[in-house]
Amino acid sequence: MFKVENSLHEYLTVFIVSLMWCLVTHSAHVTGRFIFPKLKMSKNGFIVFLEIVFKVFYFSGFLYLFNSTLLPLLANFAMRNLNIHVENEWMTWAATLGITLGLSLPQLKEKMEYIF
Repeated sequence: MFKVENSLHEYLTVFIVSLMWCLVTHSAHVTGRFIFPKLKMSKNGFIVFLEIVFKVFYFSGFLYLFNSTLLPLLANFAMRNLNIHVENEWMTWAATLGITLGLSLPQLKEKMEYIF
């Protein structure tokens, strides 16, 4: 019985972390569109390169702040209060899943609206 309960808590923790990564990634994507308008295909390749570098810098900084501030709070809460020790492999998987879903959230929303 303990094994099943622990697995359920571990699953819920990974789900919550994935959901948080998804929301943070989507927020970074949306705010990035306001700060940096669509790329203009300039004839100067250096300008296009700088625009891409600035977007990557902003996006990675946004995700780094989340990873260094909010995520440790969630991990400490799960370890202390719920007595769950999630392996790093699962946390990496949750982050990868959340970031991927966060980037494709607008397309998922459109498909769900089409289905329903």
